[in-house]
Amino acid sequence: MNYGSAGNGGISHLVPEMFKSATGLFMVHIPYRGSAPAFTDLMGGQVQFMAESIPQAAAYHKQGKVKALAVTSRQRNPALPDTPTVIESGLKDFEVVGFYGFPAPANLPRDVTAKLSDAFRQVLAQPEVRNRMIARGADPAFLGSEDFGKFLAAEMPRWADAVRKSGAKLD
Repeated sequence: MNYGSAGNGGISHLVPEMFKSATGLFMVHIPYRGSAPAFTDLMGGQVQFMAESIPQAAAYHKQGKVKALAVTSRQRNPALPDTPTVIESGLKDFEVVGFYGFPAPANLPRDVTAKLSDAFRQVLAQPEVRNRMIARGADPAFLGSEDFGKFLAAEMPRWADAVRKSGAKLD
């Protein structure tokens, strides 16, 4: 079974590698130069599946161009309510979520960090922003600087393990 990705070492490469490791399935990684060419080959049958963010994949799914098999979050996603989770599909404890953060220089003054953090929190609290993000499959969760640092510290070993097991190298 071949799976496509947006390129080596990214989430669309490492999530299937985590799945491969958890299941023992034999799968071959086919890296592309971005999601668009990977989706083109998925729709054309050159690769059998790929892992991609819900905001990107849901549009193709809703157009009937691809079939959403599962989501990797613990709960079903509101943008794809009829799509089961990997956990529901039988792979206990398989949860992988993508995330975005806004890093800043380590020596940024605390008052500037607080102002930026407050601005992001306020934007994510706006109902129109939240609703738009949720409709596209994103989960607009806010973590302040300290909590985001703790989240990253907890996630890093997991992703490092996926890189090590897969042998992923950046081009």
